[in-house]
Amino acid sequence: MSIAAAIVCCISASAQDYSYDVHWRWGLVDLNIGEAHVGISQSGNDFSGTITGHSIPWEGRVYSIADTLRASVTPTAESISYVNGWYRKPREGQTVDLNSPANYKNILGQGTLDADDATMEAVTITANMISMFYYASAIDWNSLSDGQTVTIPISGADGSNELKITYNGTSTSSVDGSTPVYSTTFQYSYHGRMLDYPVQCEISQSSHLPILFAADIKIGHVDMALH
Repeated sequence: MSIAAAIVCCISASAQDYSYDVHWRWGLVDLNIGEAHVGISQSGNDFSGTITGHSIPWEGRVYSIADTLRASVTPTAESISYVNGWYRKPREGQTVDLNSPANYKNILGQGTLDADDATMEAVTITANMISMFYYASAIDWNSLSDGQTVTIPISGADGSNELKITYNGTSTSSVDGSTPVYSTTFQYSYHGRMLDYPVQCEISQSSHLPILFAADIKIGHVDMALH
């Protein structure tokens, strides 16, 4: 996975609005590489959310994403009516025409910006990950046994996929060392296969809000922590 894919994968952060810091660790390297903002709204089973995020300047560029998800959701299924994600990497200080195909690539195949498959896969998963803000509060974590896996079938815009969430029990948050959390691991399928980098997610027991997303990827460890 390229550094661009790593940055996109973790930039990944209503109604309710939340802000997250994104860190990357690899050996002795420990950097705050960006920030992400999440907006969530829900009316009945109608759920919508956005994630926008950008990196610090990296080799003269600022990597950014803008994802949108709209879906009908229940605790046992998700049907996507619309999902898209835009990837951009303008030069530092450059004014960008957001509507120019040369300046973006999205997961619907639009735009002519160069972006490898790993990067666009990361953008796709980040867009789908928005639904975790619903499932964090919709699932009755106290009814699950340690190690139990919940499978959520996903239908709609990108064909048939699924979300697998494994409950790992209760603990205290690795962000502040004191907040009681439900510890979970989730994986999405992508083009008919389960992704090979599971994401750890800590969910506040009191607010049922994801306060940490973390994953080990090919070039280190990335995490997204609630402000």
